[in-house]
Amino acid sequence: MSHTSRILLPVLVSVSLAAAACGGGGDGAEAPTTTIPPSTIELTPTSEVAVPTTAPTTTTGSTTTTEVTTTTVATTTTTTAPAATTTTSPPEDTPVALSPTGVGPLQFGSAPDDAVEFLTAVLGLPTYDSGWESSFSEFGTCPGTQVRGVRFGPLTVLFSDGPTSYGPAGTPHFFSWSYSAFDTPDLFGLTTPQGLGLGASVAEVETVYPGVTINPADEILPASFQEAGIFGTFDDSGRLQYLSGGDACGE
Repeated sequence: MSHTSRILLPVLVSVSLAAAACGGGGDGAEAPTTTIPPSTIELTPTSEVAVPTTAPTTTTGSTTTTEVTTTTVATTTTTTAPAATTTTSPPEDTPVALSPTGVGPLQFGSAPDDAVEFLTAVLGLPTYDSGWESSFSEFGTCPGTQVRGVRFGPLTVLFSDGPTSYGPAGTPHFFSWSYSAFDTPDLFGLTTPQGLGLGASVAEVETVYPGVTINPADEILPASFQEAGIFGTFDDSGRLQYLSGGDACGE
């Protein structure tokens, strides 16, 4: 909106005419004074002033600098790894026979980390890992000064710092396996290369190992056999309940 302002200014103009000074009058008479009575002068602005509605821009010299603030938002990408799964039976194309020299292609004397990695790929994550402890352990009195036991359900593998039949002292290595369903179901159905597994009868063992000696049970120990690097025990019904290979730990 624009407005026209009217400004009234009283003007009193006193004009002294020094006629004598200008005209050379020499009688010393005072020059007459002419008084112009006050008058009203009306001033009318000829332009309108626009009031800025935005903040002024600061100009330095002849260059106007406009600062632009950029906000960077960091984006974090979260990758969710798939949950580990436990295989309840070995893949058909993976040989994991319980043999006198190891478990499938995993041979006695292998480094502990390599052995655990292989068995994890075949059988799933371990269900128990004791870590390194004194050779006088829950697994019995084992060779060397330290032992480590790792379980995959019914399968337990043992590692020692030696010496054993498969490695010198000071070199941790795989030296024994055992397979039983005392505390867990037979999840994998592993067998010897000849097909002997948990639940096999005495007759089946004798068929696989002709001439094998079956040691009868006594008050302390169950019936058992040891042949071709494989040791096994039977339950009261005459069925295999335990198999092992490699070096044994004593009582």
